[in-house]
Amino acid sequence: TDNKALSVHKLKNERVLLGRIDGLYEILENKQSKLKIIGLGNEPIYSIFENTDKSLLLGTNGIIYKIENDRVTNSFAVLKGLDSRVRNIFVDSQNNIWYNRWGTKDIYMISNNITINISEKLGLKNASISKIFCDRQGNVWIGTIGKGFYLFSNSYIFNYISSDKIYASDVKKIIETTDNKMLLG
Repeated sequence: TDNKALSVHKLKNERVLLGRIDGLYEILENKQSKLKIIGLGNEPIYSIFENTDKSLLLGTNGIIYKIENDRVTNSFAVLKGLDSRVRNIFVDSQNNIWYNRWGTKDIYMISNNITINISEKLGLKNASISKIFCDRQGNVWIGTIGKGFYLFSNSYIFNYISSDKIYASDVKKIIETTDNKMLLG
């Protein structure tokens, strides 16, 4: 079978992890070796996130796994079905887990073990989410295809759409520079 790469993430300690259709791998000296994670089978890994406590969150089919010391220590079930591939995971400054599902246009947040469809709550339905990013101040930025980008700052939400200052509403990448400026591609 074809063992496709689904995600890649560089950890703060410079390790490079690769999510493949049969689990989590590490790239060392140009070779890929599968990591043995106790409690994690041969799940496809669609998203990898490193938390501030060095734990990992892995997005799979319908489940987000928390990994500490090469062991599953917690899991969060998300919707089942064809569109249950969890991607774009990250944790904000209030320990809420944000993610979206591959092939859908909604964004979700897990807060106190309760899953909230942010898209429904805020009228973002049919916004194709391309990137979820948290800056150094704890603000959540969401890039979309065709609906600009959204900024969640504390309890405030801003949406920036195409205008004289923002030339395109397709935002696919978001990064933060070392001088705290946001670049949106």
